[in-house]
Amino acid sequence: MEIIQHDVRRLDRLITDISDASRLDAELARNVADKVDLAALLRSVVDGARGHTTSGRRLTINFEAQKLPATQRQGYVVSGHDLRLSQVFTNLIENARSFVPAEDGRINVLIRRRGQRVVVAIEDNGPGIQAEALERIFERFYTDRPAGEAFGQNSGLGLSISRQIVEAHDGTLRAENIVDPAAPDKIRGARFVVSLPAG
Repeated sequence: MEIIQHDVRRLDRLITDISDASRLDAELARNVADKVDLAALLRSVVDGARGHTTSGRRLTINFEAQKLPATQRQGYVVSGHDLRLSQVFTNLIENARSFVPAEDGRINVLIRRRGQRVVVAIEDNGPGIQAEALERIFERFYTDRPAGEAFGQNSGLGLSISRQIVEAHDGTLRAENIVDPAAPDKIRGARFVVSLPAG
């Protein structure tokens, strides 16, 4: 019975994600963009993620915003849809959560201003991403997660939908591995980088 319920939940998630992906472009084109304080939005998303505990796992989620000069008080404001941007960062944090070590998982959420762009990085201390999969992970239904209950809720659409949302905001979403500077062949985790136009 438990296996059947698990499969039903997974099917429900898959149907929801497929429906979400198919209507996303039309929804974003129809809705009027607002001014969104991305730093404030990220603080809210991180607070929510900290409140979502997984049994038997120890996880630390840190948030850091680069201090901006007084002349740039609105430096983290972007034009967009707050609910959809929240969805992107929630997806990225939950993706990182599923790969970090159970005994000492760490996720860092960092926001910076780079010229006319607002850049957000979500870093984890998991195993990293195979080089050949760095772009494939954004394909619909692609997943390289190991089998097991902790991964059963994944539809293989979260990263694809996240990139779709970011690109609809004239932004980019990419993945890279975090390399140990002292040992370039040693991977210390994965990093997802979102870049959005400021303003």
